[in-house]
Amino acid sequence: MTEIEGLMQQLQQNEIYSREGKMYGILLVELPNGEQRVIKAFSGLLNSCSVVEGWVTPIPGREDIALAETRTLANLAAIKQEIITLKQLPEREEYEILFAEFQQQLQIMSLQHSRSKRERQEKRQQLGENITIETIAQLEAESRQQGIERKYLKRRQNEVLQHLQQIINAADTKIRELKQQRRELSRQLQT
Repeated sequence: MTEIEGLMQQLQQNEIYSREGKMYGILLVELPNGEQRVIKAFSGLLNSCSVVEGWVTPIPGREDIALAETRTLANLAAIKQEIITLKQLPEREEYEILFAEFQQQLQIMSLQHSRSKRERQEKRQQLGENITIETIAQLEAESRQQGIERKYLKRRQNEVLQHLQQIINAADTKIRELKQQRRELSRQLQT
């Protein structure tokens, strides 16, 4: 029978080993003099004890490591939650809605301005040499007015969206910082 099979049989026969789910390990070692030995270990506690006769004692400072790991995992969870919150800012949705509305208004305005421009060109062609200075001035004024309307709408879009964009940019910067912090904490945890 191998050492592993012997350990499995011992674990099955003794009821203290069957009370809880546990991870057990066995290591076969050979001493410099050729003598072979068996080292047995278990994870966590065994029957509420960390030190059990015949088993390897826990790693010194294990509690400190477990506490540090618990703190790190709590920090990672808090960072994850903060990233989720920042990604779900109501300003993001508000920005998208307003941006889409302004884009739609600009598109409608562009179509109207294009149609008006064609109409002005057609009017110039119809009048040909008979066009008056007043008519030319009126057509140019219409063109300028439409340019002013377009500039006003774009300025209004920038005014409305700028504040939201600043909030979103600040949140995105914070997300990048949190992700970097999370990477560093994860590396520390792995170490």
